[in-house]
Amino acid sequence: MGDFLLPYMTENGSLETGSERWQEAERVTKQIMREFRPTTMAERKRLEVIDFIEELLRRNLGINVLAYGSVPLKTYLPDGDIDLTVSGLVNDNTINDIASLLESEKKNSSESFVINDVKFVDAKVKLVKCIVDSIVVDISFNQIGALCKLCFLEQIDRVVGENHLFKESIILVKAWCYYESRTLGAHAGLISTYGLEILVLYIFNVFRRLLNGPLSVLYTFLKYFSEFDWDNDCISIVGPVRKSYLPRIVAERPPNSHDLMLQGDFLRYCFDVVYVPKSGGSGFPVKHFNIIDPLKNDNNLGRSVSEASYNRIRSAFGYGAKDLCRILMGQQDNLDDELRHFFSNTLTLQTVGQRHSLLGSTTSEEPLDLTGNWNDHLASLNYARRRCVHTPAPLSLPTTIRNEFHHFQNQMLRTRPPFGLEAPNPYGALRRLPQPHAQRVVPKPFSHRSRLQNPNLFSLAERVYVPILPFPSRRRNNNYRFRGQSSSYHLKDNDDDAI
Repeated sequence: MGDFLLPYMTENGSLETGSERWQEAERVTKQIMREFRPTTMAERKRLEVIDFIEELLRRNLGINVLAYGSVPLKTYLPDGDIDLTVSGLVNDNTINDIASLLESEKKNSSESFVINDVKFVDAKVKLVKCIVDSIVVDISFNQIGALCKLCFLEQIDRVVGENHLFKESIILVKAWCYYESRTLGAHAGLISTYGLEILVLYIFNVFRRLLNGPLSVLYTFLKYFSEFDWDNDCISIVGPVRKSYLPRIVAERPPNSHDLMLQGDFLRYCFDVVYVPKSGGSGFPVKHFNIIDPLKNDNNLGRSVSEASYNRIRSAFGYGAKDLCRILMGQQDNLDDELRHFFSNTLTLQTVGQRHSLLGSTTSEEPLDLTGNWNDHLASLNYARRRCVHTPAPLSLPTTIRNEFHHFQNQMLRTRPPFGLEAPNPYGALRRLPQPHAQRVVPKPFSHRSRLQNPNLFSLAERVYVPILPFPSRRRNNNYRFRGQSSSYHLKDNDDDAI
């Protein structure tokens, strides 16, 4: 696609004098985002609902649930639901017991939480859905892959830094796609939330030096993917993949790829810690809108997009990019009004009483600190792996792997964060690995109630050991091969032929 430049961007990547308007647009955008981004009150409300469901199921059925998705990641919209998963041996009786218990609680008027609309969804991913105090709660089963994705995205946010620019950008892009263009929602044949987050990650990975705020991420997102050759290419986090190369994952080198934010060592580390086992299918399923899951390369994150929705998505992205470019390149002084009109549906819905109560805020409400709890995320993943008989985790690591990890950890801790950011350690609070004679402790699921009492509590920090899987094989012949994956992850130059 050639070099990609934002408005007011010169060929060498520097900003021209007109960039003052862009900087002012970023400031206005952050003010607009205060009206729909997560707040402390919204967070407390959701954690209380999670704690209520958790206590209800544990007390009556002896079942533990774990939170995943946008709530623990802190990137939810005001209308966002709560995703919970039950780990372990699950059968039809377990599902029926959960649904029956929630139904019985509907009649319990003494409870402080009101449950309505209990449903069982018998789909590929079985769900028990309900509404608790106007918030939709989805209870699924053995969603280890979703917990892996949560850990992965949390680590990406630490790498990006800059006061959670990655998470703020996800919130803004989700809001525009959901409220303005109506292109988000896998259940309606549109883009899935995780697929959208991977598209945002691609923008950061390739164009990181061009991005100075959530609005620049949104514009780059709309501009790039409206012009992307979806008819012939899939998208991976390291570059486009020609459909003709499948089932091999051969990514063409994107523009400015020498400045990719995510380099090999970090990707290998992430794939090792949060690796999702391959499903054993027939390879990557090609659809109309193809997004390769970085943690499971036979998973198409765009498979939910129908042909009609695909055409509408491309049209919406193109129109959004042109409209936003017009606003940024204009000479009018009413930039605030122009941007508010660009997000008019999002802001109009602010006046709806139910949604306002879900948000739990006005512009004066304190915005939520988007720092995630990596230790709790990893503890949930470890707990789920041990409860699920299909994905056992070793109790200890071989000595050679343990020594290799210590060397890699020390090397990473001595390395400055990318782009000179004085960010926290991007690899989280890595704890000591177990000694050869030590038995690894199986953690219990954390309590959301304890987090309400002390938001800074790291309940399982000293009991988490990483990595929990052996390291993937070394890079050979410019191919990345990961344990359990049959296809190669190869990055080639634009003028190279597929091997």
